[in-house]
Amino acid sequence: MASAGSASMSQGLRQKVLWLGPQIYDGVDLKEFENRRLVICYDTDENSIKNALPTLKGIILVFNPSKPGTFQDHLRKYGPVAIDHGIALYQIADHDDDILQINSIHKSLSFSYQLNYPRTKPSAAEVAEYIARHPPSPAPNPSLKIECDPAILNEIKRLLFQRAFSDCDAIHVKKVPGGRSAKVFAVYPVLTKSEVGPRPLPFFAKFDTKEKIEKELYAYDNYVTNFVPFYLRPNFDRDRCIVGYESGIIVGNYAEQTETLLDEVGRGQGLEPINCLIDSTLSRWWEHAQRRDGNLTTAMQGFFNPGGVTEKRRRQCKELGATRCPEDLYKMLLQLPAQSYLDAPIHGDLHAKNIIVRGTDAILIDFQSAQRGPIVIDLATLDVSLSLEVTDKEKDANRWRKLVDDVYSVNVIRNPSSLSSPSGDKLIKCIKKIRETANAKQQSQYEYVIAVAVILLRSSTHPGKLEQEKYRLAYAYILAEKIILNIAKKLGV
Repeated sequence: MASAGSASMSQGLRQKVLWLGPQIYDGVDLKEFENRRLVICYDTDENSIKNALPTLKGIILVFNPSKPGTFQDHLRKYGPVAIDHGIALYQIADHDDDILQINSIHKSLSFSYQLNYPRTKPSAAEVAEYIARHPPSPAPNPSLKIECDPAILNEIKRLLFQRAFSDCDAIHVKKVPGGRSAKVFAVYPVLTKSEVGPRPLPFFAKFDTKEKIEKELYAYDNYVTNFVPFYLRPNFDRDRCIVGYESGIIVGNYAEQTETLLDEVGRGQGLEPINCLIDSTLSRWWEHAQRRDGNLTTAMQGFFNPGGVTEKRRRQCKELGATRCPEDLYKMLLQLPAQSYLDAPIHGDLHAKNIIVRGTDAILIDFQSAQRGPIVIDLATLDVSLSLEVTDKEKDANRWRKLVDDVYSVNVIRNPSSLSSPSGDKLIKCIKKIRETANAKQQSQYEYVIAVAVILLRSSTHPGKLEQEKYRLAYAYILAEKIILNIAKKLGV
């Protein structure tokens, strides 16, 4: 299936240009639109405009200084609509003074999306060319049949599905478990036209805010496409990825018959995928590492905010034995001596649910947080995630607490060979492998220890759902405090 073809097919239906406001061009000028196969319509009925949206290529708003309220109403109604439908929006003023009024209207509407700058007396050729060259994007397919739980389908998700799968007769949608904020679905489409057949491989569809979708698309293009092996990452279908006014959708190939690394570790089969993660998935990023010098916590800025620890969580931590507030612990970390560390591209949120496993392959997902940073961040995030999230029905709270007290002592973090379990604990083997790698990568003796402390603090800011999870997240703070007080004493802070 060639998605580019589907985008072009849908785009071919979009030839109309909606004109709202006074007419400023004569018949000769309007030929510029005809020459580009654009058809101007002057309909002002809201229902008619709504029905015409799938066929609109552009909307032209002409400012009338005697009726600024009309322009404001049109912009309020059709500015976001144009963006959500992939329609070019062109604003025209008759005088430069009118631009000031238009900008004031923009400000009053508090648009969260940057609209194109209004132009003063542009030629008809300029306006027609702008609209004709507007980046092609699929028009919504109003007849698309969407089979899913009605509770997950609001108006904007329906519209984004209609655009992303405009070349389909129907899609069957299932919720994919996991994810902390974004909504992710498996999509099984029925294509309208295909030489092979109507049922291709499934897709995933991820919904999130416009800002997060844009951030992930940027990270994917710059950090993932040329640096993570194609079989160890999802492959985005860019013709189906849509950024709307407030929300967006990312679509890519859906990996079936997979489990999260968290599930694999819980079943005692996590070591081979972790080896793949270290040897293959992350290796190209690490090849671009550069040695830096400075305070490691400063280099990890943004990974922990003391204000993110709620008052309720602070009380819970105090009940568990905490003696220092988050602000004091963070200040101590910032006062630690500068040290060397390796800076490289990192995932930025490498918890165990952001790695899915097929066979022994470790596949990365969710790249919103990809950036450059200390290599040890990803390893520390995975280390802490496994300890906090892997569950064992045979372990009660006290047994788990004793386990992590041992695992997160400074000496054991620095010397992973000392990690042992009488029963060859499935979790311990995985953490040992992660720490052996981290210690091989670190440039200073406390580099990984500090990274673990910061990630433990970060974990304490997560709300949690079940009581066991809330307890573990609060106890992560206790573990971080012990580590920070220990290294601060050793380093004379």
